[in-house]
Amino acid sequence: MQKGDALKKLLVLIVVAAFLLSGCASQNGATPNGKPVSLKIVTEDFPPYNYLENGKVAGRSTAVVQEILSRISQQSSGIELHPFSESYAMLQSGPNVAFYSVGRTPAREPLFKWVGPIGEWELTLYAKSGSALASGFSAAGNDAAKTALAKSASSICVVKDDVRHQYLLAQNFTNIVAVSEDGMCAQKLASGDVALWFGSSTSLGKIVSDAGLAPAAFAPVQSVQKNALYIAFSKDVPDSEVAAWQAALDEMKSDGSFASISAQQ
Repeated sequence: MQKGDALKKLLVLIVVAAFLLSGCASQNGATPNGKPVSLKIVTEDFPPYNYLENGKVAGRSTAVVQEILSRISQQSSGIELHPFSESYAMLQSGPNVAFYSVGRTPAREPLFKWVGPIGEWELTLYAKSGSALASGFSAAGNDAAKTALAKSASSICVVKDDVRHQYLLAQNFTNIVAVSEDGMCAQKLASGDVALWFGSSTSLGKIVSDAGLAPAAFAPVQSVQKNALYIAFSKDVPDSEVAAWQAALDEMKSDGSFASISAQQ
């Protein structure tokens, strides 16, 4: 082991040891006032990072979270999968909630505590392949023209309360159809119930496949932005616990296990 690697390992062990002694690391531990800590871990359907498979929560970020739990010896009663808006509401209200994989934005920055990044996703507008609207986007000369075209469309489907929904609201879009999950948007666009779907190229394949649709039915018409993904904690989670999660993640990135999980999932 190189000297630098040994030092990193020692620092991680020191952080985790302090964390465990503080009583905030496990669900059977206790805060300084003697009360037990129980961390509620939630997520949403967002492949390839987190999704339900054979009745269990799976995905790339799920594997990362499970490895972090193992490294800091924290017990968990399991990970709950809910629609984004429900998990986000739990994160906002607490107590002691962790929600992954969450887009980190300036507006959200002061609302939560953060560990990551654990991934990245691309926010993409989709039209129905072969539609007049898809052709209109192809003819549009720049992003400003495409944004104007999107605002003039009859409707844009998006997942309620997530980064894409918040982006549309901040940009003063008024033609929003907010639903609980991306699969509903895929079905609405395929059936012609909406004109556009504000989705993600990162998760398109599995979402449309699970909806019984073909990726070729959807035309990407505008790449809007990329956004880093994190594990977000409600503000009441002790800083020592958040620090232990970040230290474990940093160690995973240093020893190659993070890259290995990303390659396998």
